[in-house]
Amino acid sequence: MRPARTAGPFDGDSLPAGLRRDHRVADRTWGCLRVLEGSLRFWLATDPPRMVRLEAPAGQPIPPGVPHSVTVDGPVLLAVDFLVPAGSS
Repeated sequence: MRPARTAGPFDGDSLPAGLRRDHRVADRTWGCLRVLEGSLRFWLATDPPRMVRLEAPAGQPIPPGVPHSVTVDGPVLLAVDFLVPAGSS
């Protein structure tokens, strides 16, 4: 895998609404949520579903195609790295 891009950093005010509701990472792309400051709740629709509280410094892998969302419940700074298979454009 190689880094393709990074979204953020975002704080509680600048976090896009789309990240707060169920969404998915594209096929063949993995996400890596990084909590840089503060904490948040992360929900992942695996079987069984996974809900975790992440506190800085923390990271959470996000598999392709799996619905997930972020809930901010206080001051936070986060970024999301997107990784694609090496050799893909």
